Amino acid sequence: MSSMLRALAAGHRGLATAATAIAPVAPGAPLFPRPTGLLARLKGAMGASANPLPPSYRVDPELLVETPTEVTILPNGVRVATQKRPTGSASVGVFVDAGARFEPTPGVAHVAHRLVAPGAFGSPPQALADLGVVFETDASREMTSVLARGRSSDTAAMIKGLTASLASPDVSEAAVGAAKEAAATAADACPPTPDEEVMDNLHSWGFQGTALARPVVPLAAEGGVAGVTATDVSAYVATHFQPHRLVIAAAGEVDHRATVAAVTESLGSLSGDKTGMSSIDAVKANPAFMTGSDIRVRDDFQPTAQFAVAFESCGAAHPDAPGFLVLQALMGEWHAASTTGADVSNRLANGLHELRNAVRFSTFNLSYTDTGLFGIHCMGTPPDLDDVAYHVMHELVRPAYKVSPAALAAAKVALTTRVLGAHHTTADTVRVIGKELHMFGRKVPIAEWVARLDAVDAPVIHRLVNKYIYDREIAVSAIHNTYTLPDLSWLRRRTFHNTV
Repeated sequence: MSSMLRALAAGHRGLATAATAIAPVAPGAPLFPRPTGLLARLKGAMGASANPLPPSYRVDPELLVETPTEVTILPNGVRVATQKRPTGSASVGVFVDAGARFEPTPGVAHVAHRLVAPGAFGSPPQALADLGVVFETDASREMTSVLARGRSSDTAAMIKGLTASLASPDVSEAAVGAAKEAAATAADACPPTPDEEVMDNLHSWGFQGTALARPVVPLAAEGGVAGVTATDVSAYVATHFQPHRLVIAAAGEVDHRATVAAVTESLGSLSGDKTGMSSIDAVKANPAFMTGSDIRVRDDFQPTAQFAVAFESCGAAHPDAPGFLVLQALMGEWHAASTTGADVSNRLANGLHELRNAVRFSTFNLSYTDTGLFGIHCMGTPPDLDDVAYHVMHELVRPAYKVSPAALAAAKVALTTRVLGAHHTTADTVRVIGKELHMFGRKVPIAEWVARLDAVDAPVIHRLVNKYIYDREIAVSAIHNTYTLPDLSWLRRRTFHNTV
């Protein structure tokens, strides 16, 4: 999303930390100056990443009627965003621009995430539980979040419950020890699924030597969180849980002024270093990059094999990011239990449907601040896994030569539907707001998303695949019965061999 979104990703924290008074942002207004008019912004922003839309292009008028998102920046840098809906309920979320990527020792971010969760490491305080409030917590490599859902009349109580641990985090030896014990118990009760194991291994070897190689939840077999100390957690919280890296989002039947007042009461006195480290600073100090690699955890007693093949893509705010969203929808997914594999317009699904040993595949598109992973995650049964791998590699490279206009149009329609469905509930809306404010510094209007996706046509896909996939290094992760899966050199050669 071009220089505009690069500026958003790199500069929105500077805007927040420079505030000296509560600065409301008008609903729908941009946080940064840019050309007026949706079409003009799109052409200027995406440049070579999308072909210009024709002068006759018009966004569906219904998409222009969108509930506005109001944003206010507190004097200490905390951003408060709300979207009002007449639902009778409300969702409130706290989003911290910090995760496993920024931890000094594996497991620190996971323990800190449990410390800031309301109540006893994720359990809602009794007062909020009595009100029927439901909490959700989540931690990833670049973000930590806590979300609450309840009645709109309990919005202030939810904000107070969510922000209590942020206002005065308990990083004592006793609290950290209890959080470590809870984390170890949860890890034993819920070990990683095979899908999670494949993707964790893909990160650990694909991003080897960089911060993105760290798992979100350290494996118990590798020591888990045993090596985490209270000093590590205290330093991590002091560095990364700063006001300018916090977003408080609310959606539903909420009042913006009342929400801002509630957040000000809870976090307004929270002092922070406005010139302190932002996540962009941390990423620049320790950038991530993918290394061509292959990791296999072989177990011949398993009936199937799972493998993922990934290419290095771009960051979330890069101008090529919308193109990867379209490419992901174009590649799609498939399962052998489906009865339509031979009839859909997805060529990879057609090919795997004809193989007796193919079970399923899905396309992943993981975007981080400065890089990303794009590829196919597949399951099959031995022998003849080379047939499955051949189809996967062939169809990954094929868009460099040819893209079906009908399949591309269908992919963009499906993707547009998914963009619209991302606001299905108030909780969904809160997640979108928190994510986009951290990524882009603003809530991106749905009409703008649709226009950006519409601007991705076949020539853009050709350029994208030639730039990131054709004859580029790959990272491979495989587990279970992998003895007939071709080696790395065989797979790498298929990145530039395609007969269309």
